[in-house]
Amino acid sequence: MRYSKEKILSESIPLLALCAVLEIAGGQLLNNEKIFIAIPFLLTTIPVVNGLFGNLGCILGARLATGLHLGQIDLSLKNKELRENVIQTVILGLLIILFLTAFIWAVSPLTGLSTGPLSPLKFIIIMLGAGLLMTIIITVMSVVSAFLSFKKGIDPDNTVVPVVSTTGDLMGITTLIIMVGLVL
Repeated sequence: MRYSKEKILSESIPLLALCAVLEIAGGQLLNNEKIFIAIPFLLTTIPVVNGLFGNLGCILGARLATGLHLGQIDLSLKNKELRENVIQTVILGLLIILFLTAFIWAVSPLTGLSTGPLSPLKFIIIMLGAGLLMTIIITVMSVVSAFLSFKKGIDPDNTVVPVVSTTGDLMGITTLIIMVGLVL
């Protein structure tokens, strides 16, 4: 694959423009959700969920792109290297969300924000549910975007990170809203 600034820009700019529009939509979703007004403590979880899973997805995407470029990963879901990367991402995501859930709850008295009707158990269920959903979504998006872009002759390094970051931001808010709705 040959690199040039023209190729990178032509592959990146349309996708980045679409991602910017989707990010604005995610902000509006957050802006219109009343649960965050009722329980402002939940706002502290959004950067954690979005950042964590966006980062994990980008790491997985970068590993997949490198593996595809080097020929270590092929366009098959049976590939051992692909399977190992996906399993490591899922395990890491669940372990980190467990740690961060405990940490957020432990430092919550320092924020001065009321946890409202949230008990520790409800908070754990919300965060683990959102974490599990996000792990699945981000893993699938990383694999699909890397494979599709590579198959179409587009450098996955130009597509995976914006797609995964945007998906992570939109779905992070959405999964939190879904889990709060299910638990409360």
